[in-house]
Amino acid sequence: MDVIGRLARQNAQKLVEKKEEREKASYDTSFITQKGLAERALTDAREFVAKIREILEEGMGREFLSGI
Repeated sequence: MDVIGRLARQNAQKLVEKKEEREKASYDTSFITQKGLAERALTDAREFVAKIREILEEGMGREFLSGI
C-alpha cells in the first residue's frame, strides 16, 4: 500500500509540474504573439504618418512641415 500511495503522490506531483509547464508555455507564446502584434501596429502607424506627411508636403509644400 505504501508503494501505491507513493506512486500516486509522484503521479500527482508530475501532473502539477506539467500543468505549470503548459501554463508557462502558453504565457510565453501569448507574450510573443502580443509583442509581434504591437511591433506590426507600430510599423503600420509609422508608415501611415509617413504617408500623411508625404501627402501634406505635396499639397502644402515642404516648408509647411519643416519644423516637425
